[in-house]
Amino acid sequence: MYITEVAGTTGVTVKALRYYESIGLICPERSANGYRHYDAEDVRAVIELRELNALGIPPGKAAPFLECLDLGHERGDECVSSLAVYRDTIAELDHLIREITARRDALQVRLDESSSFTPTTSAESPEETAMPDYTSLPADQPVAEKRRCR
Repeated sequence: MYITEVAGTTGVTVKALRYYESIGLICPERSANGYRHYDAEDVRAVIELRELNALGIPPGKAAPFLECLDLGHERGDECVSSLAVYRDTIAELDHLIREITARRDALQVRLDESSSFTPTTSAESPEETAMPDYTSLPADQPVAEKRRCR
């Protein structure tokens, strides 16, 4: 298969295929005219790379999966080294989840604190109580002076 055929078959871009080759993840044969020719093993590797990327595993961490395929395994995650990449990626995601949750909690606290400063009025419809638009300042709230750049 030529590069455009592989791109169409696997759902990755031609640019991605060239990148995978540049970092040594796939090594297509070259014909006399310089065209890349991909065999079934190359296509399988590209599919594996695409699937891993969808899971958040970048090409730079995909080598153990491709090595596992090269050893003749049906799947790229049948080797211990591949499982280690899964564990590392899960640990990274857990860390990100904790960070994002902490940021969300901090935002919620600030929102709760800030909403207590907003004057409340009786409204007849839920649209009026949902969120103030802040386009006009309430008369009883102090207005900050314009700051000068220092």
